Amino acid sequence: MDLAALARQRMRAFADPDKYRHDPVAAADNRTSMCDARIALCIALGVPAEDIDPASGYDLSRATYESVRASWRRHVEMHGFSEQYDRPRYEAAFGSWASRRPQFTNGDDWLAGVLKPEPEGTQS
Repeated sequence: MDLAALARQRMRAFADPDKYRHDPVAAADNRTSMCDARIALCIALGVPAEDIDPASGYDLSRATYESVRASWRRHVEMHGFSEQYDRPRYEAAFGSWASRRPQFTNGDDWLAGVLKPEPEGTQS
């Protein structure tokens, strides 16, 4: 089994937070272990250390940013954009990247050209 597969297997072992909901210390240990497993997966996939968030273990590389951005654009192109459902999730995703990698988001509008304004008097 390759290193990435082993890291994914380890992440699955920590993926049930309900097991620990009655024990806050065990829950914190579980979250820490999950973050460590994410870091191991990033390393196994060849993500440079400077692009791995040490607190969460997430890949914060430019390639991942572009992938997330493209995913939002595809979603809106295919399904439209719901102010009620999509707006809070979009703002959370964009805000997360803006706080961690402002050099990527500065002046970038993920939805430019794909989000068409609603005609006046209508809502999604």
